[in-house]
Amino acid sequence: MIINSSFISRKTGLIWNIKYEELDSFDSIRNLPIQAVGALCFYNDKLVVVHAPKKDSWEMPGGGREAGETFEECIIREIQEESNDCMMNKALRLIYDNK
Repeated sequence: MIINSSFISRKTGLIWNIKYEELDSFDSIRNLPIQAVGALCFYNDKLVVVHAPKKDSWEMPGGGREAGETFEECIIREIQEESNDCMMNKALRLIYDNK
């Protein structure tokens, strides 16, 4: 299933084009020039969000991909850094395309 949508940030006015696509693996996106990741995380059926002090906003965990880092490593690192939590079950479900 693929869903395309977009929204405008109330704070910055930035337009986000969103593509939701369920993927079985990272194989189809490994060569895309994706520089950052974000993760929708759940704990006991609650969505996990983290506070971004520089932006003074609540967001999903995520951030920049480091050189040589895989998507899996980046997502896991960002979740651990920002939420101080470990991942028990992981699956890529969402790709943001901010063009």
